[in-house]
Order: sequence, then structure tokens, then C-alpha cells
Amino acid sequence: MTSSRTQSLFVAYDLEHVGAAVAHAAAGGEVLAVNLWAERALKARGITVHSYAECRKPDADEAPLMAAVQAAAREWYRIPAMRFFEHKGIPLGEALEPALEAYLARLMCYRLLFESVLDAYPNRRLIVPYPSGPVSPDAGPLTYLEARVAADAAAAAASARGLPFSTIGEAPLPPAISAPSGLSAKSAAAALYNLVAGLAPRRRVKLYVAGYWSHIAPCIGQMDDAELVLMDRGELRNIPWRQIWKHRVRLAHPRDAVSAKTRVLAAQAAEVFRKEWPAARAALAAQEMFSKIGWEQVEPALEYLVCAHAQRVVEDIEAIGELLRRERPDKVLLRVSISRYQHHFFVLARLARALGIPTVEIQHAGAYVDPRSVYSRLEAGYLASYGPYVRQWYERMGIAGGRIVPVGSPRFDRCIMRRDEARANGKQLLQDAGLDLSKPVLLVTVPEEGFSLHNDSYALADLFRTVRAAQERVPGLQVVFKFRNGHCAPEPRALVGELFGGRAVCMDKEDLFSLLCASSAAVCGNSTVIYEAMLAGVPLLLYPWRRDDTYHAEVYAPAAPILYDAQELAEEAGKVFSDSAYRAELVSRQKRFLEGYSFDGHSSGRMAKMLLT
Repeated sequence: MTSSRTQSLFVAYDLEHVGAAVAHAAAGGEVLAVNLWAERALKARGITVHSYAECRKPDADEAPLMAAVQAAAREWYRIPAMRFFEHKGIPLGEALEPALEAYLARLMCYRLLFESVLDAYPNRRLIVPYPSGPVSPDAGPLTYLEARVAADAAAAAASARGLPFSTIGEAPLPPAISAPSGLSAKSAAAALYNLVAGLAPRRRVKLYVAGYWSHIAPCIGQMDDAELVLMDRGELRNIPWRQIWKHRVRLAHPRDAVSAKTRVLAAQAAEVFRKEWPAARAALAAQEMFSKIGWEQVEPALEYLVCAHAQRVVEDIEAIGELLRRERPDKVLLRVSISRYQHHFFVLARLARALGIPTVEIQHAGAYVDPRSVYSRLEAGYLASYGPYVRQWYERMGIAGGRIVPVGSPRFDRCIMRRDEARANGKQLLQDAGLDLSKPVLLVTVPEEGFSLHNDSYALADLFRTVRAAQERVPGLQVVFKFRNGHCAPEPRALVGELFGGRAVCMDKEDLFSLLCASSAAVCGNSTVIYEAMLAGVPLLLYPWRRDDTYHAEVYAPAAPILYDAQELAEEAGKVFSDSAYRAELVSRQKRFLEGYSFDGHSSGRMAKMLLT
């Protein structure tokens, strides 16, 4: 694969690049696909294409680079030269830490990818296209850099080896920072709606809700004395009209409170940040924290956050403060207190605390108990947690146990109270899919496709093949691959069809708990499916599991077998379906694990009581 001269190598990392790759191949150039679906599409057109599978290193240790990413995102704004980067006592770098970590992690994954590509195909001039389409102004602060991260990582890898590099298309541009002055159509509609909704009788307790209606609906139904102010306008469509009037549901998004005065203040603050940045940049460039990542890779992101996006954060701090003072809620209810792309949650928690307003985060997913992760922090005053076992883990991280309130999960109440109904519905879903209920069914949840070695398109294909091999050990075994709602694209569905024939089906929009109740066993990674499977009472195997995810492995080790490779899954699956005593042992083990949780079907009542007192 070596050459004495530099040849061009077009890299297709998305299905949208297939057309350009075909044109490049027609002109006599080489094509490499680093996305399996693009690779299969090119081969279907008769194009000779190199496969990333030939140079991919699935066992590469990403942990050191990811640790460096976490450290850089956590520490850059804490050095003395960055003390200016705050507003009203809120460190802006801390509000933006999750977004920076997400971008740098993506950048490092692509850097590893292109280093392995150039190891396998040296002396190549890489040609990497930019993605098409604009970047939404409501996306994360560094989304425009994430959109071009493949091209940027490839350019850095090529430059380090003294190789030429080129791109195709237009580089994504950063979105506008501040919305135009004047009342937007959405804000005007919200104001008109609030006039009407405000005619409803006031209630004793007012909650400002930054979360999903589906997460709180079961408990709000038991809170006749509560009125709601929603941050997310889109959630209004999910609420029945009777509930809207009963709970005097109104809207208050932070962007609706951004006044002309706020914009001027934020612009002035941004000007100060820009003046301070050159000295801060020089200090940051000398920091050891960037040695593994490379300062030249980090600098564009930090400069954009400090000199541009910080203006938007200041606007939101001012607007959220105004909303809280105007609405004077009794409590603030948070879906999360740390979010990858939305700093509103962090700012809400900090400002509410400063104003003496209690904040409650509702646990709606598995708790982050890895202290290395920014998501392990609890900014809210209280966490309405799944149960005492969760409290133990937060206490282990140094968080006071009194802040972790064992509530359970209103989301899972139906898993207790309506299990028989769910099982009947699940059986119907399986029959409708053409499965034979007299034969065993294995439900396998499919991780959302990403860019890491652990969840890229090739990793998904490996999962399908691994399950296919395990299927061979169990006579008559049928498989249901459950994708996230709306995430089952035609390409993985087609691959499943090729590998399994009629012995596997793909589902995405069907109710997960119903399918679990009707299945014989389940396989999933680190997700809330763990709890739903145990509540369904089916034997559970945890796969795939990242070897560096040691903290969560310790959390779930008492619950179910944690498996790391294909051989382990095949052996465990064979044992589950051939040994009834082992199946019973697994289910009993899961029941003991659930004793540490408050899942009894009455979580909604406890949540309502917590919010009303």
C-alpha cells in the first residue's frame, strides 16, 4: 500500500459523500470509506473502494486521550489569566465545559482515525469533504466546528507528516451569536398565549420547569395546587388542554426575555473578553494540559467561545435572572443540571441558588458516577433519585446524602402497575413483526451511531455479527434489534436482513418495555434499558461494555454479567437459553439489585409530595 509518489485519496465519512467519491474514482483517484454505509453504497455502484475496516484499530486505547480532553475542558478557565471570563459570579468556561469536552472528544477520535489511515496508506494526499448544509443557531456553541472536525483532524494529521491535503466544499460558518433586536414570531406567539393562559386561576405552588412533560406528567396529575411555567415552548403540544388550564401552564423561554438593554450589556461584556483574550491566549498556550491534544487544535475553539459565543451566554444569564425575579417560582425543576449543548440548565441552577430558590433535578437516566466526567456534578440543590443505591454512589463522590432524595421514577411507575398489559402488547408487536411466540426471542438494544471506535458504523456491524454468532448456539432463537425511536436507518436495517434473513427484525418506534416483557432475554449496554429489562423480569446481559467504563461497571456488576467481547456474549447467551437454573439465578440477582431502588409504582406520589413541600 506504499507508493514512491503522492497519490490522492478521497475519504468518504458520510453517505452524502458517495456522489463526490464516485466522481473522484471515475477520474482515476483512490477512494477510502471510513463509514460502512458509504462503503456499501460505493461497492453497490461497482466502485473500487478501500475499507476503513482494513486499518481500523478497534482495540486502540482511547482512554489517555479522553482523560486529556476531560482535563483540558475542566481546567482551562481556572488558570489565573482567565479570571476575567465570568459574569455575575458565574465562570463562563464552566458553563461551556461540556460543549468543549464534546468537541475535543470528537476531534481526538477523528485524529486517531486519520493517523491509522495514514499509517496504512502513507504518501497520500488526503481529500476530505466538508459537510453540506447550514449550522443551526440553536445548536451547541461549537457545532460548526464539530461539523468540520473530520476535515480539520485530517489536515492536522497530514501536516504532522508533511503531506499535502485538500478539502471539497465550503467550510461551515459559525451561527449568529445574538438574535436580531425586536420581538420574534415565536416570542410574540408565546406572549399572546400567556395572556390567555394567565386568565386561569392562580395556584398555591409555582414551578418553573426546564424539562420534558412526559417526565413530570404522572406527578403533576397529583398536584392540584401547582401551576407551571415552561422553558421549552415545544413541550406545550404534548400537554392536554385540560391540564394546561388546570395548572395555568405558561411559557417563559430565556430568549423571550432578552431585551435591547440586555444585548447592549452583553456586547459590552464581550468587548472586554476580546481585549483580555490575547494575554490569556499566551498563558493558555504554555499550559501542560494541552500537550497531548495539541494547542493548535484547541485554540480555535477557545477563541470562539471567549470572543464570540460568550456574548450569548451573558445574554442568557441576564435573561434567566430576569425571568426568575419576575416569575418568583417556588421551585425550579430541571431535566438535567449539566447539559452538553445547553448551558441554560447550569445557569438556571446557579442563579436560582443565588436567589434562594430551591432547584430539583429529576433523575431520568442512569446516574453519572464517574468523577472524571463533568456530568457527575450536581448543580441542582436536590436530585430526585432512583433510590438509596444512587445516593450511596453520590455520597462516595463527596455529595451530601441529604441532597439525594430517593423517589424512584414516575417514568417507571407503569412498569410496575401495567406489566401484564405491556406483556400482552409486546406479544402482539412480535406477532405483527412475523415472529413465532413459541420460540425464544432475544431483544438487543442498538447503541446510537456515533464517531468513536466504540459506536461508529463498523462497531454497529460488529454488534450485528456478534449477535448472529450467538444466535447459532441457540436453536430457533429469534432476535429483535431495538433502535432508539426514529433512529433505524435503511442501511443498518439492510445489513441485519443480509446477516439474519428472517430470524431477526429491526424496530425503533415500538414501545420498548412492552417488547422486553414479551422477550425471553435482553442484551444492552450502559443505558436506562438496564432498569426496564430488570423491571420486565427478563434475564439481562450487559454488552457491549467499554473497558474504560470502570465506575459504571462497578455499579452494575451486582445486577448482571458485564461482557466485553464476542466470545463472552456467545457463551453467556447459550447458557441463558439452555440452563433454566441459570436464567432463574440471573432474574433473582436482578431482583436483589432492584431492592436498592425505589421502584414500587408509587414514585409519582413521592415526587408530587417533594415538589409541594
